[in-house]
Formats: sequence, structure tokens, C-alpha cells
Amino acid sequence: MIKFLEWDSNFFGYKVAKIDLINRLEDIEKEIEWAKDQDIKLIYLFLDSDLPGALSYLSTNNFEVIDEKIIFSKSIVKEIPSSDLDYHFVTEVNFKKRKEGFYELAYISGEHSRFKNDPLIPEKKFREMYRMWVKNSVIKNDSELINISDKGKLVGMITVDAKEDHSSIGLLAVKGTARGRGIGRILIGLAEQFSRQKDLSELRVATQKLNTNACKFYEQMNFKVFQGKLISHIWL
Repeated sequence: MIKFLEWDSNFFGYKVAKIDLINRLEDIEKEIEWAKDQDIKLIYLFLDSDLPGALSYLSTNNFEVIDEKIIFSKSIVKEIPSSDLDYHFVTEVNFKKRKEGFYELAYISGEHSRFKNDPLIPEKKFREMYRMWVKNSVIKNDSELINISDKGKLVGMITVDAKEDHSSIGLLAVKGTARGRGIGRILIGLAEQFSRQKDLSELRVATQKLNTNACKFYEQMNFKVFQGKLISHIWL
């Protein structure tokens, strides 16, 4: 039930683990004691939102809910919204030329992130994490970074990964000055295009329940709630 996270541990410079629990809240204390014996400093605790007693358990143990994640899902459709804006599947060469613009959009996409909202995680580590995230979307196989430009200026981007049985949106951001112009809809359509190219018929995306604008947008784009997770950061 508890899993040591090698990447996170190397990134933060201390041991990190994850508990992803579907049932049996009584097992958590045993896992935490094991983590203490292993000198683990941070545990990500994931609980299903509909698990009976989950919120009460977190409150009783003073485990703050750092994020209530909502995973949305939709079936892939054929149409891509038409637009006179330029869009590109970003290559590594193009990324290097405009990386600061992509980094700025990555920070925007993470403004509600648990890694930004946890006061024990420095802002510089949040920014470093999101820079790596957007950069890796260009380098990795089965992953794409797609951007939209208006008169040569970056105004939006989306990252999407191909999983075994679905595709998954990682980062989605539109600059504030460009919002309200349907750019988000175009980006979703391009993520669907990527999914069709990979012969995948389902697209998923995760966001925070408190990010009501994002939740409303995904519902307008015909996404349905697939799963909910309560997330706590337990510092040892």
C-alpha cells in the first residue's frame, strides 16, 4: 500500500513515499510507522473521495487536505474547433527557442497545485518541477507539447501523454490576456487529435476541486467526473 517514490526523493533531496488507499483506513498508521523507520520525510496520502470516514479520519489526525483532486474523462470526438490562430506540435528545437514562454505558461497551469500550496515546499522547487514537466513533454516518447500562438506570441499550451488505454492531459494554460477567445477549446481539440493518432478513445484530465473555473470548463467540454481523490501531505 505504501510505495517509495524514487524520482520525488531524488528531486527534493529527501525520502518521499505515497499511500494510495481505496479502503481500510486502519492500515494507515502501520504504514506511517514503517515510513518513520525508513527515514521517509514526506508521504503523499491519497484517499478516494467517496471512502466512508475519509474526511473524518484526516480531521481527527490533523492531516490537512492539501488538494481535492477531480479526474475528468471524456470520449474522443472527431471534430477540431476551427481557428485562425497558429498551433504547433512542439519540437525540441522550437522549445529551446521559446522555453521561457513555455515555462511561464507552466507556472500558470500550476497555480492551484499542491506543490505550490504546501508551505513546506519552496517556491523554487515548484517552479523547477513544472519546468521539468513541460520540458519532458517534448523529449519523452508518447508525449506531446502543443502550443497556440497569436501574431507570433505564445498564448496557450497543453501537454498530453499516451497511456495504455487512454490519453492524459498534464498541463493546460492560457495567458490571462488571451482568455475568453476559445483557445482552451482548441487545445482540448488538439489533445483529442493526438489521442486519435494513438488509437485511444478516452481522454482524461485532473484538476483541483477548488479550481472552479477549470471544473466548469471541463464540464462544458463534455468531460464527466471519473474519480475523486483527497490528498494530504504528511511530514514526518
